[in-house]
Amino acid sequence: MHQTESEVKESKKRRIRQEIKKAALLAAVDIALKRMNRSPKRCARNITELGINAFPNRFSMEEYPLVQKEFLLICKAKDPIKAKELFVSYFINDKLNKGS
Repeated sequence: MHQTESEVKESKKRRIRQEIKKAALLAAVDIALKRMNRSPKRCARNITELGINAFPNRFSMEEYPLVQKEFLLICKAKDPIKAKELFVSYFINDKLNKGS
């Protein structure tokens, strides 16, 4: 089955929007991680809320505290690389690769 020209254009637009969203989210995570040393709790909350606001259906309301607790443990350990990797695995890879 061949795609029409308009379907191909729409697919390209969707991929571009996904890449822009990904870049914006990762930039926001980087900004939040800069505050990790001063306030790990606030850092964890900001990162969690960023992901949840971008993808509100990713986790149930009951799971939010568990997600935030995982980010808090990483922020307390002052590991920005691991925090960003967790954010990507929870929010970016799962959703943007599926076209959400």
